Amino acid sequence: MINDLHLLYIGGSVVTAAWTTDREADGFLELVTLSDYQSSGFKRTRKASQDGKIINHEVTVMRLPLNTTYYFRVISKDKDGNQAVREGYIFSTLNSEVNEKIDLTINQVAPASSPDPLISSNTVTFLWYTNRPAKGYIEYKPVDNKKAKGGKVQETGYSKYNHQLTIDGLQPDTTYKFKIFAQDILGKKVTLEERLIRTATLGRVLGVYTELPSQSVQSNLRYYTESKRNLVLEQKLAQDLRTYLIKQFNGRVPRISRENWFTLIRAFVYGGYPGEAIVQAIKFGGKTVHPMIFWSAWRDTSTYKEYINR
Repeated sequence: MINDLHLLYIGGSVVTAAWTTDREADGFLELVTLSDYQSSGFKRTRKASQDGKIINHEVTVMRLPLNTTYYFRVISKDKDGNQAVREGYIFSTLNSEVNEKIDLTINQVAPASSPDPLISSNTVTFLWYTNRPAKGYIEYKPVDNKKAKGGKVQETGYSKYNHQLTIDGLQPDTTYKFKIFAQDILGKKVTLEERLIRTATLGRVLGVYTELPSQSVQSNLRYYTESKRNLVLEQKLAQDLRTYLIKQFNGRVPRISRENWFTLIRAFVYGGYPGEAIVQAIKFGGKTVHPMIFWSAWRDTSTYKEYINR
């Protein structure tokens, strides 16, 4: 069965289709101009296929003429010869190849340095954007701890514009070198310069949660870690938050680690989190505050609702 068929990318001379199957299968994409289809069906087609039998399919056809309307279908066949076909879709190439000719770029990478809400004592979560759908991977190795191990983590699923990879199993209070690589649907590659990130010291961390908002919310989701730093604003609002917490905790703010305090400030200043959520995060381990997702989205999750009402 073929599901979630959609076009990842439409350019002047390129189109990429993506879909899933309920079992491992091959994948073929067939295109025919709409005028040819109307006169003779799929007799004059452009075809492309993937390698191997997989679940997540992504096929690109290149060297198409500009400003041309196509009818297309996708075909997948499993190891037992069972075949599924989806067709009835139309698209038009653009009237320019400018988007295909520019270099692949990686932008808006977070975290930039330590400390950051995306960094804990044993994990670092990287967020970044590419200007075309791409898949990426990260190589990492320790700088100052011979016992710590390096490695590589890779994105799975479809190519995408918005990227997120978490490296876990890291040693606390250790500096690592991280390098991000990406390859797009056109086969173009880019490598980001190495960056040094130091993991947090051991202690209670307010958390990077795996739960995400609903798909409808995610479609327009932007992470507040993208926000540009405004130290003047941070200092003012940090003092406002401290004053609020002193009142809420009867004249004395509980001890909060430097990493956790930084997380709370970023959530309060950039994430839109109310003081009530900050108080509950301090009391119950942080689950009313997400270090990446705006409060307007996180407040709708079951985790937030459970902890805010304790």
